[in-house]
Order: sequence, then structure tokens, then C-alpha cells
Amino acid sequence: MPPLPMLKLEGYNPATFDIRQDNCDTDEAVEEFASQFNSLLDTLKADPKAGIEGFAPMPFDCLSLCHYRDSILYRLGFGDIFKTVKERENFQALQLLPDVLAEIDSTGETSASGSPPADKTKVAAIARMELTLRGVFAGNIFDLGAAASAQLFEKGGGASAFEDTRQKLLPRPWAVDNIDEIIAVMRESFASSYYKKALLF
Repeated sequence: MPPLPMLKLEGYNPATFDIRQDNCDTDEAVEEFASQFNSLLDTLKADPKAGIEGFAPMPFDCLSLCHYRDSILYRLGFGDIFKTVKERENFQALQLLPDVLAEIDSTGETSASGSPPADKTKVAAIARMELTLRGVFAGNIFDLGAAASAQLFEKGGGASAFEDTRQKLLPRPWAVDNIDEIIAVMRESFASSYYKKALLF
């Protein structure tokens, strides 16, 4: 299947994994997907506001392109085309998890920004929260369509890729930064008990 036409090719590094793994395994389905999706892209390239037959009107953005792609794949019998990638990345993440959790548990004498330990409890909480969120950000910054991410993926990812990404994150304050407010809420329960678990979305 030839590369799909992109609206902007500069810096794009296409993923090389085979979408037929654990999915519809016919070349005919792959070619039909290429035909339908190429036609859709040609239509949107000519007129980003054009209506697409079989789809409800929606803004032209990354989300709508993903919706178009996934819908066409589903209609042609494909399941999760990223299943193989997800399984590999989940396996590697679970190998890193014990060391990352140990690092978070041992953090707390000073914050990552070097704040003086005037209030060691607060400083420890902020430091652990910041380190936890940095791990969340580092784990979430991954796009096989981005050249840098694709290079990390091809090299095997793992601990070095995670740490490299985490170290390159911008320092606080972030564009949306509510760590201090979160800690203030958490401290209300410090006298009686600590939160033991949290769900991060």
C-alpha cells in the first residue's frame, strides 16, 4: 500500500508496523481502506469544510480525521490496529513501574524546583505530586506520527526513552498548573489519614 497523502509532510515519519496483524488479513481490505481514505483526504484537501458522505458534519481537525480513519477501518473488518503497539508499550511500562513507584516513594526532602524545606510535609507532597505528574506526561507524550517518538519506538523505548522524555519536560509553572491546589485539598486529610490511591485520566 503506498503512503497516504498528507496535508503536510515535513517532519512526518510514518509508522512501519503491519495493521493486518490480529485484524482483517486480506490485501483487498487494506487496498480498499487506502482507496476510501485517500479519496476522503483528497476531498478535505480541496475543501476542508466539505461534507463527507456517510458521516455527520464535523469540524476539520485531528479528532475528525481519526474518527474518519477508525470508522472506515471498522467498516472493513479491522479491529484495533494499534493492538500490537499497545501490548508492547504496556509490557515495557510495567517493567518500569516498580522503579518509578520506588522513586516517587523516596522523594520528598526538597521539591524538584529546589524549594526550601520550611514545611517538610508540604514540600514532600508537592515533590511527589510533581514527579508523579511528570511521569504521567512523559508516558503520554507519544505519537508514532511524530519523528522523535517514532525514533524512540524503533530503538525499543523502555527506561531510557521514558527518562529522556521526562527530563525534557518544561519546568513549573505549567500552562495549567494546579499542584498547589491539589496539595491544599490533600492536606485537609493529613491529620487523620493519607490518600493511598488515585486514578489519573
